[in-house]
Amino acid sequence: LKRHATHPGVQENACFALSKFMANPNESYRQRMLQRGAEEVLKGVQTAKPPPSFDVKICTKVLLRRLAEEAPAQAAAPPSPAMLGSMTMGGDLSKSMGKGDFG
Repeated sequence: LKRHATHPGVQENACFALSKFMANPNESYRQRMLQRGAEEVLKGVQTAKPPPSFDVKICTKVLLRRLAEEAPAQAAAPPSPAMLGSMTMGGDLSKSMGKGDFG
């Protein structure tokens, strides 16, 4: 992206790839991106001539905002399927509800 900041295809692919890294807030990824100059490159893409597409503009704004904010502390992992099964207490939910509740 640094070498081809004005190429529309490179802009789109880079934004897509960077957004995948930022989809799940991770302080380690954020710090690495900042250390490697992602903020400056994204600002350069925003001001590139010719101007980037509307999608790239929106994506760079979101990425810059996410880079500027600290990632939240690691959230608890989502419940595992085994845990979800135990949440129903092993019972069949349809038996505990009347037949008319589903129709």
